[in-house]
Amino acid sequence: MSASKILLVVLTVALFGAGIFFILRGKPARRTAQAEGEKIALPVHPPAPPKPEEVQRKVEQIFKGAVMLASERDRYFFAGDFNGDGLQDLAVFIKPKPQGLTIVNSKFANWILEDPFVEPHIKPNQGLLRTALREQAVRAEQNDVLLAIIHGYGPEAWRSPMAQQTFLVRKAAGSGVYPEAFSEALLRPQTRLLMTGPKMDVIRETLADKPGFLYWTGAKYAWHS
Repeated sequence: MSASKILLVVLTVALFGAGIFFILRGKPARRTAQAEGEKIALPVHPPAPPKPEEVQRKVEQIFKGAVMLASERDRYFFAGDFNGDGLQDLAVFIKPKPQGLTIVNSKFANWILEDPFVEPHIKPNQGLLRTALREQAVRAEQNDVLLAIIHGYGPEAWRSPMAQQTFLVRKAAGSGVYPEAFSEALLRPQTRLLMTGPKMDVIRETLADKPGFLYWTGAKYAWHS
């Protein structure tokens, strides 16, 4: 038998053996029900109302001892979806500690100080966020009562350790404070607000004897009376 025929026989036997090996190896195992279920979104349950002790822990996590809870207020914390992303946020009234005011006002702080009465002026071809960032810096004072709004993150929302985005709102410590789902019935006649969407909560209260609400514009919190 010639060398070429021998080589052909060897290749044929090798290919046949490889085919038998793949057949005997069998099909890949099917995914278990548990593995399939891991890709399914978690069921949506109404989040539990915040408790004082977990609010305290969250404030400590964000501000590292620079502030204290304004717990003398009738209602100093509450939850709601204030930026319309479908996740529960936490709103809590706080006060800078005497030694913490410099930290609260630091430009390197992991929060944004805001004045809700400063309305952003949008210029042509300029986005809302860029406009808001160019507004004059807001500074807290020693006797301020600030409203900290901590945006939720992931399935745990504001309770998640990753929930760090925080806005500190000055001049927002009014009376009769409570969260409420936004409705156009809350607006003055023929008024439209710059909002990211209608499915969000606003913070109703009375400031300087004027009832109104705080709302998220998409870049900051503003006041509508």
